[in-house]
Amino acid sequence: MFRQAKLWGHEYLSGGSGYYVARNFRLTASRSNVQFVSMEVSPDDLYRCRENLVTREIAGETMIVPIGGQLADLQQAYSLNATGSFIWEHLDGNTSLDAIHRAVAKYFKIGNKDAWTDLAELVADLARAGLIEKAQ
Repeated sequence: MFRQAKLWGHEYLSGGSGYYVARNFRLTASRSNVQFVSMEVSPDDLYRCRENLVTREIAGETMIVPIGGQLADLQQAYSLNATGSFIWEHLDGNTSLDAIHRAVAKYFKIGNKDAWTDLAELVADLARAGLIEKAQ
């Protein structure tokens, strides 16, 4: 659902019940050379996309590029597939993860457990990448 196209000095992989970070992108990320990082999300949480991002839909995927100052940081580019794009559009700071979860299950016609797993993993990935933040 979420994959990083390029990241300066790190390689990120989703992994089962958590998230793995390889410290050097020249290495192939594996369990032997990564650090495990975990993050919990709650159905009542509200998240919003950060403002310092440029997003574009290209070939059915949403491309996200963080901007710093007046230049885009081309060392970091992110790509979301259709499911990720659907979730991204709903991360408005007013819609709870529970409401997004129900919308994902209904729209993609998948079970509640699978919808929550996909949503929770993506939200955790996006938060760790600094693309979204919890709304107050």
